[in-house]
Amino acid sequence: MDKEPTTIDDSASSEVVLTSENTRDEEAKISDQNNKEFAATEILPDQGYSWVILGAGLINFVIAFGSFNAFGVFQTYYLQTIFKTVPADTVAWISTVTISMTLIGGLAVVPMVRIFGFRNSALLGSVVGSVGLFLCSFATKVWHFVIFQGLIYGLASAIVVNVSILMVVLWFDKRKGFAIGLLNSGGGVGSLILVPTVTSTVNSIGIKWSFRILAIIYLVSTGIGCYFFKVRFPFKPSKKILDFSLFKDPFTILLLLSGFTMQIGYSVPLLYYPSSLVGIGKTQTFATNFIMVYAAISVFGRITSGQLTDTIGPINILIVCHAIVAVVTFVLWYNVKNFASFVSFYILFGLFGINFFSISPAMNAKHYPYTRIPQVNALTFLVMGLAMFMSVPAIGEIFQKYGHRTSYQQIIAISGTCYGLSFLSLVALRIYLRKKDPRYKSGPI
Repeated sequence: MDKEPTTIDDSASSEVVLTSENTRDEEAKISDQNNKEFAATEILPDQGYSWVILGAGLINFVIAFGSFNAFGVFQTYYLQTIFKTVPADTVAWISTVTISMTLIGGLAVVPMVRIFGFRNSALLGSVVGSVGLFLCSFATKVWHFVIFQGLIYGLASAIVVNVSILMVVLWFDKRKGFAIGLLNSGGGVGSLILVPTVTSTVNSIGIKWSFRILAIIYLVSTGIGCYFFKVRFPFKPSKKILDFSLFKDPFTILLLLSGFTMQIGYSVPLLYYPSSLVGIGKTQTFATNFIMVYAAISVFGRITSGQLTDTIGPINILIVCHAIVAVVTFVLWYNVKNFASFVSFYILFGLFGINFFSISPAMNAKHYPYTRIPQVNALTFLVMGLAMFMSVPAIGEIFQKYGHRTSYQQIIAISGTCYGLSFLSLVALRIYLRKKDPRYKSGPI
């Protein structure tokens, strides 16, 4: 074991431009060579400390992404209580900026990791995110929440989440799909913990102390998770924050198009399903607690899809998932007042509606060499964040102007249509890879 660990530098791979079959073959050779070099390092993937990394990342996802659904409780509280007279499109900016920054903020990870390293960058995100939540307890205006919850907390969570994903990608090889799926299931587990916690505290001690308690939970939990991060081999991401040569690869373009439209479709049930339950006669407390049904189902959906990724293929899984969601959105939620249909939709949405988050990093890791993964993951989340930033205010405006804050038909139709468009993008991606990329000529795709 005297061999020195291989240092991976991206200066060569950053020049690779995927514009022909010859360059794609070269990219595949680079990826295969990198994988062989990584396998020869002293710390092997898929074993030992790999599971510690996965456990640490899972803790971070439980709190960081679990808070998203807890914010659904706050969103309902904003609309129904403290900002009852404020236009819905104005209130929507809180969630818009929060979710958008959590996705777009991944761009900050590349330069931060180069300067501070993985662990220190994640710990900084942990501290800053807690500060943002704590400051929310003093907020009284919509723009206060936009800054504290949206900008500060959103950016900090982006750092924690993206470093966690990178850690798992670098520590797993053969079981990468399962590991990323399990990592992303943390968002569902976190919802099961945080939704009842936040609901209880909001009802008993008010929204201010709910934010303070959430800030403490966030600091302690993510602080512990980030502390255990360390690299498996000497690795530094590219100096480039964005690698624009990625836009020359049809794989990236079609994947981004799928993620963009999916994110728009996903935002509607994420933000408005609890309120739609209130619209058919359920109480606000019941509506927010019912988020846990979705959270529990989504845990199973994310783990299962991640496990199947390694055998069936990630694109095949997403094609089926998005087709199902597009159909059930119109059949079980659109223009339906029956509670049983509402429940059926939410269960199926939990199973099939959110798997892009867990599968797309595995797709990128399979298609590109390690040195390009930080940029392509950041680009994927950037596009999804832009989708949220542009669409959520527009959806809020549609709900306000055409739905009069009582009818959800228009925005539900938008959700189902966008999942259908994402489905078509994935079908096009599958056809392209089968015909044009020799790495995908046979086997699961």
